[in-house]
Amino acid sequence: MRKIGYFAILLVIILYDNSFCQSVSASRDLPNIYTPGTNMSSKIIVAVYSPPSGLIVNEYVPLGWNLVSANPAYESYDAQIGLIKWLFYSGSVQSCTITYTLAVPSSANGEKIFTGNIKYNNPNHIEVPIGGDTKVSDTQKICIKGDTNCDNAITPGDALLAFMIYLGSHTPSGQEICDVLCASDFDSSGYITPGDALCIFREFLADPC
Repeated sequence: MRKIGYFAILLVIILYDNSFCQSVSASRDLPNIYTPGTNMSSKIIVAVYSPPSGLIVNEYVPLGWNLVSANPAYESYDAQIGLIKWLFYSGSVQSCTITYTLAVPSSANGEKIFTGNIKYNNPNHIEVPIGGDTKVSDTQKICIKGDTNCDNAITPGDALLAFMIYLGSHTPSGQEICDVLCASDFDSSGYITPGDALCIFREFLADPC
């Protein structure tokens, strides 16, 4: 019975393909740790599978963390709500990496939250949350690739949890003793995908990717 359950998990992961679900996805890559009173750089990795006519990227950063620079150039920045906005049109809608740098206040401490979304029409209006990292702290967590539930062992449950994070049906609480998002991104691509979940499952089977 247990083997059937493992096979079912594997089958669902294999059949589920990111490009089938959406035309554009985005994943945030935050540093492992921030230092108060210094600058911190972050990335948003945008993957375009089927280019829409236009794309909006909205990034909400911690209040008080002022924007220093961004590449490509941002369309607007509202420091009062911490919103950085990028707009892409026509031929500029393609896979890219957005980088931006924030000035971390000297008074910053603890865990800080980053949120955001992408919006596009293809052909209907689509709004998708930016995936990947959502939190950064002034203390560093341990990252053990594949151990998504922080129990120091790689099991089918880890693969399933990574797949649930990809689907958006599970969000790490931030109270875990390990870096769950880092552990779920098995291939360190900046995205959590069904392929990561599959590799975690294969790691459990001692048949690594």
